[in-house]
Amino acid sequence: MLQQVPGLARSYYSSDSMQRDTEIPENFGETYPIEFLNALTFNGVPYHELKLKIHTPVMLLRNLSTSAGLCNGTRIMITELGDNIIKGVIMGGTFDKDVVIIPRIVLNVEDKR
Repeated sequence: MLQQVPGLARSYYSSDSMQRDTEIPENFGETYPIEFLNALTFNGVPYHELKLKIHTPVMLLRNLSTSAGLCNGTRIMITELGDNIIKGVIMGGTFDKDVVIIPRIVLNVEDKR
């Protein structure tokens, strides 16, 4: 469906990092490299790479801010794609036509994507 929308797609990637635990062996990262983990797909879990274009509708899969109308199932029309934000307009419901900004939460400062 994304190929039918004119314009360039922008890719967003999940933030990946492993926390050391005293019970996990030191070579655990070598056994299951991040690239392998990123290739796994499960029902109900978004892919590692998310491609978006301006003027495409998206639906939130979890609650981000219920007071701002950013709840599971909220439909948003993308209006701007930045490095660390996604800007859009809510489509329908109590917050219809509200402009919202969704920040990209960077958990790993060494993320080079």
